[in-house]
Amino acid sequence: MIKPRILVTGAAGKTSSVVTSELLKAGYPVRAMVHREDSRSARLKTQGAEIAVTDMSDVERVADALKDVQRAYFCPPFDPYMIQGAVALRSPRRKPASNTSLA
Repeated sequence: MIKPRILVTGAAGKTSSVVTSELLKAGYPVRAMVHREDSRSARLKTQGAEIAVTDMSDVERVADALKDVQRAYFCPPFDPYMIQGAVALRSPRRKPASNTSLA
């Protein structure tokens, strides 16, 4: 059985690099989307990943990276400030009114 080619975004990052390595070990063809060619992308290439250098905002290059891909693993970048902002914006829980009747 031929395994599907998988695109992994942010493949040089902490989470996605592990995902990429595990997929390659399992015999899946992987296209690793990275922001730049550096030692991390070189390590993925030596493991057997095909490297696609692009940014998610470059629609044409993302479309090129998706050619001949059957599956994709999207891992958004971790931004602690984004998480803190989301927590701060979360609405507080309301206490039920004690004098409410259910008539």
